[in-house]
Amino acid sequence: MAKPHLIIKNKFQKRRYLYSDILTKDILLDICKKATGNSDYSVEFDNNGYNKGRLVTIKYGKQIIFVSLSEQEIRSRNSPLQSFPTTLNNFYLEKNKNKRVCFYFLPSKGGSFETNYFMFMYRLMKTVGVEFINEDKYLSHKIKKFINLKDLIFERDLISGRNRRNKSTYLSKNKDNEIEIYGKTYGANKYETTLLSLALNNISNNKVKIFQISEGDLNKLPEKSLEVLNKFKKIEINNANISLKPEDVLSDSKLRSPSYVYALFRKLGDKKCSLCDCDDSELIQGAHIWPVAEIRKRKDLALEKRMQFAVDGENGIWLCTFHHRLFDNHMFMISRSGKINFKSTIKERVLKNIKNQTTKHILEKNIITDKFIFYLKKRDLLLNKNEYLVN
Repeated sequence: MAKPHLIIKNKFQKRRYLYSDILTKDILLDICKKATGNSDYSVEFDNNGYNKGRLVTIKYGKQIIFVSLSEQEIRSRNSPLQSFPTTLNNFYLEKNKNKRVCFYFLPSKGGSFETNYFMFMYRLMKTVGVEFINEDKYLSHKIKKFINLKDLIFERDLISGRNRRNKSTYLSKNKDNEIEIYGKTYGANKYETTLLSLALNNISNNKVKIFQISEGDLNKLPEKSLEVLNKFKKIEINNANISLKPEDVLSDSKLRSPSYVYALFRKLGDKKCSLCDCDDSELIQGAHIWPVAEIRKRKDLALEKRMQFAVDGENGIWLCTFHHRLFDNHMFMISRSGKINFKSTIKERVLKNIKNQTTKHILEKNIITDKFIFYLKKRDLLLNKNEYLVN
């Protein structure tokens, strides 16, 4: 068999030095030996175009190996891994089935490769099939694949300090047991969205629905990422802009998902019932304070204004199906201070059961904003306050 041949685009897009300046003979030998087991290799530095993906391509017999190199200077939360998704896209789009994708840590010039965020991303990479060929030298812990959605979400909670509102991408399950990903299409987060989608495709039998969160003209994930994601039958990409046209205010279904749901994620964080301990995302829904049906009736308001009210994250809370049904039937009202007051006409036995399932009788303080109270006032117009017990 012919010896491994390493092909490296030599130029950086924004740096004056070349890859041939930093990839010493010892590093190239180490890459080849760890990727192929072979110490005898040839190398070709290609000076045409730029290196996208910090990529070393190894052709070895009928096999092709994509090796993505880490950054050496850790300048930001995402910097060591920003180029990797380009390599991953090349790997998935490569028609040769005899292929592998690897990651190689270059010697660091400052900073740690082992932050909580990096370790989370490494696990995602491992889950999609990436081989870390020199992790033992730079990491104190072996990288493990994610097992399931629960494992993945638990790890994300750890890296965000369990702050449910401190996330760039939101994950949940809907009532149909489909995994929903609300991911940004801009900045470094667009690559996290792609990687999460591919990882979830590998560890779950459920359908994965991606909702692309846009900013300005950036309303889609990168074309290559979309091309890769579209290869998988279980992944559904919602290409429509997350924002709505004013006339969509007439469509109740469009108001509830994905725009309204994402707005609630932004304010409240991951799905968890505001009145009990239920955090099973399949059972959690966004409950409008000022109902959409009432907003739609306001012909005195412009369509655009009605749309804004209907998809505003301030106009809602997360509720489990049990409490959402009670809320829609006006079995309780929310006071301006956030206290829950039940209807006085509820039979004592039924009320006792409801209270047993209601572990929180006052909303979290962060929910009670001026805009939230504005919507409460609108809802109160539909109610007779004298029918409710004061808590």
